[in-house]
Amino acid sequence: MHIVTDVERWKARRCIEVKRIPEPGSYSKRSLNSLNSTNRCRRTSYNDNSAMVSAGLTAIGVLWAMISFLATCASCVGYMLPYWIQGSMLNNTQAVYFGVFRRCNYPTIEAGFVNQCGRYKTFVDIPSLSWQICTVVIGVGCIIAMFVSFTALLACCMNDLVTKRVGRFVGCLQFMAGILVGSGCVLYPLGWDHTQVQQACGQMSGLYRLGDCSMCFGYYTTIGGCGLLLLASLLSWKAGTSKTDAYGIVGHCDPRRV
Repeated sequence: MHIVTDVERWKARRCIEVKRIPEPGSYSKRSLNSLNSTNRCRRTSYNDNSAMVSAGLTAIGVLWAMISFLATCASCVGYMLPYWIQGSMLNNTQAVYFGVFRRCNYPTIEAGFVNQCGRYKTFVDIPSLSWQICTVVIGVGCIIAMFVSFTALLACCMNDLVTKRVGRFVGCLQFMAGILVGSGCVLYPLGWDHTQVQQACGQMSGLYRLGDCSMCFGYYTTIGGCGLLLLASLLSWKAGTSKTDAYGIVGHCDPRRV
């Protein structure tokens, strides 16, 4: 019968301890270093981006939000104004104005000459087909511009509302709105050959010819809004920030690079 001595017991315990020692490079041995590296990564990412994340937009993004708001105001105000072209009636004694779907100082069958501004009663009453198309096209462009502008203003106060991907998406919408508003401005002169326009601008007025009339500030305001919309659509590509997680980490960080 073999008697186990103290020396053999010590060797057995030693053998078990050696087997439990993790190999070099294992997770157990690197866990502390990995944890420290991860913490440094989190602190670095948070500190480097804290100023940017606090605003919800980059510096270019704040500029984009301001230009988007101005572009929307200019486009909508110019769209609603009846002062696109100016002419005269009653032997050049009465100034008249035309817009896309509104007009000022116009003759009527029932009340004679009316010295006030108003819109056409129905969509069909808009004098020219091109002006009817302008009414729809510019109106849709203004609606899209208002949506993007509202989103941009909210992004100045809310984090992660406009990320890089969202910023590019709304930028495409904004570019579409600028094209729609610009298309309406280009199509508008196609209606200058209508009878109502010729009564105020003379028989020389026609396609892209104003005759005795002149362009007014409402048209230029709408064109300015179109240009600002196109400019804002370019700035939107640099407006969004990287999305943060619950710990304030921006994007992904490799602890091995820290």
